[in-house]
Amino acid sequence: MYALIVLILSLRGVVDVSNGLTDNWYTRADMPTVRQNMAATVVSGKIYVIGGYNSKGYLQTNEMYDPATNKWITRADMPTARAWLAVASVNDKIYAIGGDTPSECVTTNEEYNPEKDSWTPKKGMSIARFGLAAAAAGGNIYAIGGYNYKKGILQTNEQYDPVSDKWTTRADMPTARYNLGAAALNGKVYAIGGYSSKYYWNKNEEYSPCKDSWVTKDSLTHYRCDLAVVADTFNGKIYAIGGSAGTPVNYNEEYDPEANDWTIKLPMPTTRERLVAACPLSGRIFAIGGRNTTGQLQTTEEYNPIPVGVEEGRNANHSLIQNIKIYPNPVAQLTTISYQLPAKSKILLKIYDISGRLVNTLVDETKGAGCYSINLNTEGIPNGVYFCKLEYNGEVLTQKLVLVK
Repeated sequence: MYALIVLILSLRGVVDVSNGLTDNWYTRADMPTVRQNMAATVVSGKIYVIGGYNSKGYLQTNEMYDPATNKWITRADMPTARAWLAVASVNDKIYAIGGDTPSECVTTNEEYNPEKDSWTPKKGMSIARFGLAAAAAGGNIYAIGGYNYKKGILQTNEQYDPVSDKWTTRADMPTARYNLGAAALNGKVYAIGGYSSKYYWNKNEEYSPCKDSWVTKDSLTHYRCDLAVVADTFNGKIYAIGGSAGTPVNYNEEYDPEANDWTIKLPMPTTRERLVAACPLSGRIFAIGGRNTTGQLQTTEEYNPIPVGVEEGRNANHSLIQNIKIYPNPVAQLTTISYQLPAKSKILLKIYDISGRLVNTLVDETKGAGCYSINLNTEGIPNGVYFCKLEYNGEVLTQKLVLVK
């Protein structure tokens, strides 16, 4: 039976003026295999990272990350070892398309079934290429751009229908480029960044499958290639993370298609290029692997773009922090914050005002598994809206606290 610990604390006084209600990055479990130039997609809330390159050469590696457990599992190898490939998922199947091999770039298309942990060869593209990007929209996959050793840098756009196992040539992307990123949102495909023989691109071109046409959209702030591009379909934004403009960068930019505008966000902690990114859950984006000046990486970092307190009560991992309750709430003067921990860990419990100012740190210590309650005395604190932020093992949970006297 859990022990019940009660602490009497006061909210009086401001400890510092750091903004705790901003976007955040968190370190997660390393990917088992160090690699770069792989590809990633999501099926059933899990991330699959496939192929790539490291000191051992071109890889068949297929590793799955489960955000709920923060653990990696090795899955069945991809039949064809390759890097600079693209992947996309449709109807809970993953398609690994194109790429470079030790001998040549390829048209290869292989389907992975996560449920059966097995691979099946499918019809390949019409043009062999590497450094392409792919995104799924309307049940089809669009393979865009890339490089072919004979044809050079490509504008090519091919549509793959997994049901019929057929490829169809679609309208060329306006700007020929490779080592770009792509993401689909609201039925449109966005081709972002990339490289040509002389230029790092900041291009952002939107493709409409229904109209089979392209429109130029607002450009990235930072020119770069070898970046990771991912859509958070839950909040309707696209993120362009990392990449290279001659040297690896840690840029993080958010694109709002409705406003057609980019916003600079909190930089990624680890500077790197040739990484991948995936968004398996609302407001949880994972940047994985790649390389920088220290070498090839297995680093996994999670980005939470939604400010703490915006999604009241959002728990990044429901299996870790069981709950957090504030009663009574609204508060006249005294209230109690209760929470339950499943295991021993370092705990941070802080109160912020609506502007993001840290009002007080209530707990900053290691605690064991158990139920905890903190009685708060708000005497001397102005009326208003506050946020109670609990951090446990890298996870974050918040609840709104309303003070009305």
